[in-house]
Amino acid sequence: MLALVLAGCSSSPDAAPETPTPTATADPNAAACGAFSDATVEVGTAIANSKGLEIDIPAIYDEVALSASGDVKARILTVVDNLPEPAHMIGWMDNREVYNGDLAAVARACEAAGHSIQYGELLAG
Repeated sequence: MLALVLAGCSSSPDAAPETPTPTATADPNAAACGAFSDATVEVGTAIANSKGLEIDIPAIYDEVALSASGDVKARILTVVDNLPEPAHMIGWMDNREVYNGDLAAVARACEAAGHSIQYGELLAG
């Protein structure tokens, strides 16, 4: 005796096809924007206390950029790219203005991604 079994070959479905349940995806920029905010405070505190040589400023921001995506990542990498040599000199005049402008650009990207942040700017004096 030979039996023929057809599976899934119905011409008219008896039930509606199942639609996949959307899975929640974590927004990498939520954590990255928070970490960036913390990094600006860490760097700003070190610079204000004349301890800028004791931390690796580019590495701090690069680590945050690794967890970010899109415009947030690009703007954090701009912070790294625009750091002076040596990086602890960000507190000096024009360097400070560029640095603060770059921080503001990251904050705007975070805001556009739905994540408001506070960040530590460097002030004169």
